[in-house]
Amino acid sequence: MCTPMNTKETFHTRFTVKESGCWEWNGRTAKNGYASFSFNKKIEYAHRMSYRFHIGDIPDGLLVCHSCDNRKCVNPSHLFLGTHKDNLLDMKSKGRSLRGDSSHKSKLTDMQIFEIMEANEFGVSMKQLSLLYDVDMNYLYQVKRGEKREGWRKRCLKKFMPESKGLS
Repeated sequence: MCTPMNTKETFHTRFTVKESGCWEWNGRTAKNGYASFSFNKKIEYAHRMSYRFHIGDIPDGLLVCHSCDNRKCVNPSHLFLGTHKDNLLDMKSKGRSLRGDSSHKSKLTDMQIFEIMEANEFGVSMKQLSLLYDVDMNYLYQVKRGEKREGWRKRCLKKFMPESKGLS
């Protein structure tokens, strides 16, 4: 059985130091790509174990986030504590949030949004469009006001009309 000391020693044999400074995990990874480590007959995320080994306890309700955005990194200097909201804001500030077509939650493609907005400009009602595309009418109004699917027009023009310089 692993004692806390030889667990830490074993932990330190399971990563490779990369040029980026990341301590990249060579051991097991979970389905979501995060490094994992067996401790006290439980599977734990390796970055959380690294935080505990090198920095200290993780208060309830906080996540251990990666400043390097490498799910396999266990370098404690690349880890910081934050709430779920902090982690989402960090992700968004680095441009890593999924938007438009790249989001698995998206019901409409950017091109469909473009078609809907064009049809509305030419007089087709949002109610008709919401029925046609099987989406909530309020959602379409939120897109039109820029409250949802931010940047859809720019992404669409870039993807489908690369010669276009964009709209003002």
